[in-house]
Amino acid sequence: MRPRKWVTNKYDPEGSIDRDVRFLSAKSTRNGTDLYVMLYVAEPNSIWQAPAAVLLVAEPAPMEGGKVVVNAETINKALAEEGKIALYGIYFDTGKAELKPESKPQLEEMARLLQKNPSLKAFVVGHTDNQGSVDMNLTLSQQRAEAVIASLTRGYKIDAARLRARGVASFAPVTSNASEAGRAKNRRVELVEQ
Repeated sequence: MRPRKWVTNKYDPEGSIDRDVRFLSAKSTRNGTDLYVMLYVAEPNSIWQAPAAVLLVAEPAPMEGGKVVVNAETINKALAEEGKIALYGIYFDTGKAELKPESKPQLEEMARLLQKNPSLKAFVVGHTDNQGSVDMNLTLSQQRAEAVIASLTRGYKIDAARLRARGVASFAPVTSNASEAGRAKNRRVELVEQ
């Protein structure tokens, strides 16, 4: 780990408040993940009778799941303006097509929209990242789209004739699949107006 910058900072030239303050900021990569280290050191002075040292280590983590829910009004607005919307509040385990319980809030908002607009017909489109074979991802994305429709029809009494499932694997990415962050954005369910 190489330091980015040392800063000597004397807030009070006479030394009555801070005699010497130093700050070190460094970045390293460990197992493909960025790690940040910050160190603050100050000598004793007339206010603080002891030296001060603070060490902060930060390792960014993926955003916690279950918190990304688009409400029915926003979905409706996006469908009216763009004809589609990407929904990231629908969750599946890796390589599986069973909806996780954390998906319920997003499914409820989708159902609310469909219940308020009985003439709305939509495609539910499953997308994957590029990990694994194309054939496997085509099947998986189709099964995930079908799982969303099954949940909406069984759990929320939406007429199945209004919804059609389509799986497109990794053929329509929204960003590069070169990083985990990009792959996470590409794994999504879209609602597309028919």
